[in-house]
Amino acid sequence: MSIYESIGGPAVYRGGAMKDVHLGPGIERFHFDRVAGHLTASLAAAGVPEATIAEIAAVVMPLADDIVSGRSTRKAVGAD
Repeated sequence: MSIYESIGGPAVYRGGAMKDVHLGPGIERFHFDRVAGHLTASLAAAGVPEATIAEIAAVVMPLADDIVSGRSTRKAVGAD
């Protein structure tokens, strides 16, 4: 399930399991929280009511369990 589907959007996610598709990038909690912060700030800047932002955050934040892996399977940029 994707974020847009989680918040009631009309599109249906047809990709792989959230945990599986986010395993390789090594997303840490810091990264997830940063994106969530940008999302809420963008919604606020667009004039979305605070109550609606809170509802969206309540749906998005639990997705961290499937998105955050903290382990990268990719070679670091500039690494030998």
